Formats: sequence, C-alpha cells, structure tokens
Amino acid sequence: MKWWNRILARGILQALLWVAVGVLLLCWPQSAARLLCYVMGSTLIALGVVQSIGAFRKENGRFYMSVDLLSGVAALAVGLWSVISPDTAKGLIPVLLAVVILMHGVEDCVAAWRLRGVGYRKWWLCLLFALLTLLAGVLILWKPGAVADVLLRVTGFLLLYDAVTDFWIYLLLGKWFKDVEKAAEDK
Repeated sequence: MKWWNRILARGILQALLWVAVGVLLLCWPQSAARLLCYVMGSTLIALGVVQSIGAFRKENGRFYMSVDLLSGVAALAVGLWSVISPDTAKGLIPVLLAVVILMHGVEDCVAAWRLRGVGYRKWWLCLLFALLTLLAGVLILWKPGAVADVLLRVTGFLLLYDAVTDFWIYLLLGKWFKDVEKAAEDK
C-alpha cells in the first residue's frame, strides 16, 4: 500500500469514528458521556498500571523512574475516578472533545495550506472550514460548564461536521495524489 493510501485510510477511519461518537452524543448524550467515562477510565487504569510497573523495570535512572511512576499513578487515579464517579468525570468530556476538535482544526488548516501549495483553486474553502472547526473548539473550551446535554449534543454535531469536512478534504487529497501519480507515470 502506498504511503498516501495509508494516510487517506487513517483519515477516513478517524472520520468514521467521529461520526459514531457524534451520533452517540447527539442521540444519547448522557449515556454516551457515561460510556466515555467508563472507556476512558478503564484505558487510564490499564495505562497507569503498565506505566507504574514499567517504572521499576527501567534502568534510565531515578529521575525517569520517578516521572514514569508519578504519571502512572496519576493515570491510575484519574482512571479510577472516572470509573467510580462517572457523573462527575463527564464534566471533562466537553473539554477533552474540544481539544480533539482543535487538533483537527489545525490538521485541516495544514491540509488546506497544502492544497493551496499544489494549486487547488478552492483551497480557501478548506481553510474556511478549518477555521470554523477551530472556532467551534474554542467556543466549547470557553463555556465547558454550560448545559451538559446541549453542549454534548453540540459537540456531537461538531464532530459530525468535522468528520464530513475531513471526508471532503481527504477525498480532495486522494484525487490530488492520484493526479500526481498519473502525471509521474506519463513522463
């Protein structure tokens, strides 16, 4: 598989994941938030245990051992908190999702800039969508404690929006990759 096919496949799979999470948040915000707390908590518990045990197996010196042990115990504690008290922990979900949306906005800005660099005439439209994604992430971070159901549903909608724009951008990049490959073969 060519390297750009892996990039496109990763982008499309990631967008499909955001569609699933977005639909869950739109239709069942409280259940989805609770489920995310359990999944996030379980993952952090596993990570914390592995990292804490691994801290004692490293020969990198005391500093690295203590940093790994501290981060492992912190992950374990946050994971246990998320599983034991999901109703409290779910207040962090909009903040975490806002960070993910911001990261996608930055990725989309980079993709738009690449499209500009290869001469795609409507690169500015990709940039506009990317900037709207960034604005959405900032708005969620600005008022994360707003009404939970509404914010979770808005976050779900924004994840769907992000997924749709990611599909579009990856399809454009895929077309561009094919055009470049065809041009190289024709030479």
